[in-house]
Amino acid sequence: MDVSLDGRPVAVGTPKQQAVLALLALRNGQPVAVDSLVDDLWPLRPPASALANIQSYASHVRRIAGAARLVRRGTTYTLTLAEHELDLARFNRARRAAEVARAADDVAAELRHLDTAAGLWRGSVADGFRHGPVTAALCQIISDDYQAVVERMAELHLRAGAAPAAARLLRTHVRLHPLRESAYVLLMRALRASGDNAEALAMHDLASSNLAAQLGIRPGPQLQGLRALILNESRA
Repeated sequence: MDVSLDGRPVAVGTPKQQAVLALLALRNGQPVAVDSLVDDLWPLRPPASALANIQSYASHVRRIAGAARLVRRGTTYTLTLAEHELDLARFNRARRAAEVARAADDVAAELRHLDTAAGLWRGSVADGFRHGPVTAALCQIISDDYQAVVERMAELHLRAGAAPAAARLLRTHVRLHPLRESAYVLLMRALRASGDNAEALAMHDLASSNLAAQLGIRPGPQLQGLRALILNESRA
């Protein structure tokens, strides 16, 4: 998690201070209860000083963000950052614009907005410190949104007949998310469209291996059906 002021990096502080800032930023513009902050920072056994610590961490965030951006009302804190100040806000705006373009069947505009959203991604959300249950759940939602953006981009490349571009995008994607079946399906489709059935079948085997080793499950019907289709084509 990087914070900058006037283009210069700002030290966020201890991991728990970072965790408070992360949760407030992930809920940008929404009140976050002190109890939620306590539960997130100390999910098992909060110390007797938990409330005092939260106040101290919040004061540090206020010094970084400015008093006007972090407001306390009763037992809640609300951090409000402008769209240009928060990557997540810009990411979500680009996703919404892509959805509007998709509804209008404007493929070029949709791909442009998706590319903008993907370009804001710099790795795991709020990385560098241990996440509590609330932050972990929010980070997973954002990660899922990003993965959907990448897969939609690949799908649009495939529709445009740019299978190699889709394959390049998806190779990195499956390496970073080795348990995502939908990504393997798209990659197999891209490789098949590129005329590389052998590599497509190898991707099926890789997916099967990862799913069995990590989750103890077999590939779903889409992966199995695509494998059968490719095998039939190879025999023809």
